[in-house]
Amino acid sequence: MSNLTEGLLPWQPQKLYFFTDAYEVFTPYWNDAKRLPPFRKNLGDGAGPSFDVTAVSPSRHVSYAQIEADEQTYYMTQEGQLGVDAVKAKNFKTFEFPIRLIFAKSLVGGSVTGDVFEGLKAEGVRFKPVHGYQAEQRQGERLEIGDPWHFYSLLWKAHDLDRMADLIPVPEMEADYGEWLNVGLRACNYTSEDATIDVSATLPTGWVDHSQYKRYPVRAGECYPVTVMMSARSSGNEGWEELTWDATQDGRNIGSVKARVYVGKVGSMPR
Repeated sequence: MSNLTEGLLPWQPQKLYFFTDAYEVFTPYWNDAKRLPPFRKNLGDGAGPSFDVTAVSPSRHVSYAQIEADEQTYYMTQEGQLGVDAVKAKNFKTFEFPIRLIFAKSLVGGSVTGDVFEGLKAEGVRFKPVHGYQAEQRQGERLEIGDPWHFYSLLWKAHDLDRMADLIPVPEMEADYGEWLNVGLRACNYTSEDATIDVSATLPTGWVDHSQYKRYPVRAGECYPVTVMMSARSSGNEGWEELTWDATQDGRNIGSVKARVYVGKVGSMPR
């Protein structure tokens, strides 16, 4: 990186928050209540502080919603027309959704929904190392979710972000009508003997399983990366559906993985 001799010390924030673009945190880009996941509570509820953008900026003397709309006009490749239309009509209702943050962790205390500056110390705080990655001791054969979900489950633990793990307990994604999805799984064998693990899919009506293989040889103490491929139904009402993959070893069920998918006209962003 050519910066190894700059003499900079590690910097650690006193508090850490996340912002999400999940469907339920309404923005000018999407705010359709029909797309809210029916399986769990809204991940924005009580997860962190919320800021009212209808309030007036003391320095600009206009609402923060208007400032947001003004900024949007500079990004015509990223829904900039929303800002142009709002400024032209002098109607900023589209931008009046509250800004909601997700509280991740704090070294200075404070409440989950309290102000982001609550508890901050001007003089800073002593560096507190995270406990880092620690391998888990597991036994038997099992089927697990693969990357990127598996990676982030390890990242949360390593960086003391355990609160994040419960926000979306079952993986969620979206698919356009007829779109192909690739989902990573892990067929794991935490025993001292080689094993053969079979993986089968239970898909909603209209979905097609395109996975080429169903049986995987897994050596003792290893995990076999499995990519399952399927295409969503090509028609019907927009809505959430659940997909399930079950694993067996010598006819014995050793676990399953679920994923929830919103099917509809969702655009062309990669998922």
